[in-house]
Amino acid sequence: MSMRWLTILQFLEIFAAYGIVTLFLPWRILGKRFHRFSVAEQLIAYFFAGNFYIIYLVYLLQFLRISSRVTLLLGTAGPFLFIWIWKRKKQIPGAMESLLVRIERLLDGERGKKTSLAQLRRTVYERCFRGKRKQWLHALPEIAVLLAAIAAITYVYGPNMVETFGYKASDIPVHNYWINELERNNIWVAGVYPYGFHIVIYYLHMVFGIPTYVLLRIFGVVQTYFVYLALVAALKMVCRGRFTPYFGILFYVMDIFNRSTYARFESALPQEFSMIFVLTSVCMAIRFFQEFAKERNGNCRWYLVQFAIGFSLTLTVHFYGTMAAGLFCIGVAVGFCFRFFRWNYFRRILITGILSVLLSVLPMAAGVAMGKGLQGSLYWGMNVITGDKKQGDADTAGTLSQDGVSDSLTAGESSGNATKNGETGSVLSQSRIEELRKEAEERIQKQQKPLSERLKEKGSAVRESIRVNVMNVKPYIAEITLGGIAILLLLGILLTVLRENDFAGAVLSAAVYLLCMCSLQCASLLHLPALMDANRCGIFLCYAICFAWALGVDAVVYLAIRRWKRRWIGEMTSLLILVMAVTVVLSQGLIREPVKVGALEDNGAMVCV
Repeated sequence: MSMRWLTILQFLEIFAAYGIVTLFLPWRILGKRFHRFSVAEQLIAYFFAGNFYIIYLVYLLQFLRISSRVTLLLGTAGPFLFIWIWKRKKQIPGAMESLLVRIERLLDGERGKKTSLAQLRRTVYERCFRGKRKQWLHALPEIAVLLAAIAAITYVYGPNMVETFGYKASDIPVHNYWINELERNNIWVAGVYPYGFHIVIYYLHMVFGIPTYVLLRIFGVVQTYFVYLALVAALKMVCRGRFTPYFGILFYVMDIFNRSTYARFESALPQEFSMIFVLTSVCMAIRFFQEFAKERNGNCRWYLVQFAIGFSLTLTVHFYGTMAAGLFCIGVAVGFCFRFFRWNYFRRILITGILSVLLSVLPMAAGVAMGKGLQGSLYWGMNVITGDKKQGDADTAGTLSQDGVSDSLTAGESSGNATKNGETGSVLSQSRIEELRKEAEERIQKQQKPLSERLKEKGSAVRESIRVNVMNVKPYIAEITLGGIAILLLLGILLTVLRENDFAGAVLSAAVYLLCMCSLQCASLLHLPALMDANRCGIFLCYAICFAWALGVDAVVYLAIRRWKRRWIGEMTSLLILVMAVTVVLSQGLIREPVKVGALEDNGAMVCV
């Protein structure tokens, strides 16, 4: 029991520490600059800024070989304190004098503790609640929904965290080794690799003093919270309803996906960490297309900046996240094709995309220039992307050479046996000829089938692949997924006819993105490059499904209440539909069971503790 409570306290400590450096500090510096954006856009901007800053701060200090707790603290607190003091340089002397007077009166007994606490309460009330009663009342329903969403995430992923105290993935010890080497300023000890995740863990360890093995044991659940909340934030940016974005979390915790698509969320791994930036970064591009048409150039520049930072973070963390984000970019290009191919839009997006790639590649290029080779998985990833089969050909050549030896032995044995039975060679050759003839006949028969029948067979194979690799045993989920693409396309076309071009572009983008992810999942069946293996692709596909379905629900609700112009009607409608959906899901027992993942690797440090 004590170990469970210790784990809960460590989780809260890690969550708070990560939230401070990625949300609170950026908010204190950039709050006034982003005040004109929505709350979701502000949170994403702060999160991008916080992660980008600490990652590139560590990169800089590692290249200079001076990374330590002192330099990291100076690099973190120094700029923030300087900016904060510079903005308040005229107010600080009076505030300091007032604070010193209060402390002096408190120490001399002239001012009691109760009086000091009462004044503190008054200060908090005046800054946070005075004159904001309507705002808090307006926010209460969404706060309740958000707390319910957090409770659902905790129910699914929390129990295993407090019951299994070891590492939950076989490759975490390797990441642990790479992170430990950062303490020795030995970055890329195993070769150049996207180090964003490792840097974040290293930073939290060095600045807050949290042991690395504790971070790697618990941070998986911490980042899972951010993965789910990033889904809501991304939907908040593009949805018209206030509560429909929470359908994304509802779909994600429902028992409709294979366990393999979400079991890895219990582990602290770079691939899952990169998912935080996939939807959020590309939704900034969607907001650019929507706002630039209204000639809000000031906002548009910031949307492009956020898109560049977010997209670069996907490649800084894991190249699979970049693949998913790139496919979503293709969806946006198709969804907003009526604007994308205009020069004013195209040149800005093109320049932003190039800059974002350069931002992420620059540190790794510097590592290569310093004489570090690429880490092995990067060579493999690039071979998969480029379709290079040299490695496969080499393996095949090795196999052929072995087969050649066995063939020569077989030939020798056959020639020896031929003295006893001269018919052996002719029998073998005839059987091989017969086999080749049957294969040729089968190929001819397939080619002679009507195109409609071949397409039907291919569609059935794709549906079965998605059902087996992504969905669980519940019927019709794969059909609903494929049918959802058609429904989203129809909704997008209908919105276009109704001249809701901004919203139509977002819906069409989600439809094309989901189509691209389904195609990637079944790449081998469609004779496309298999950029990801089926299991890994399924993780990103589920994320895309939940995003697209939630946006589809939002579009249906919006079309149903479109003729009523009052905002409160839309809010109440989306809330009621969400409450009804949650009630049905709970009554039917469709929520996932808590994830159970064993300790796949011994954690010697935890055993010693």
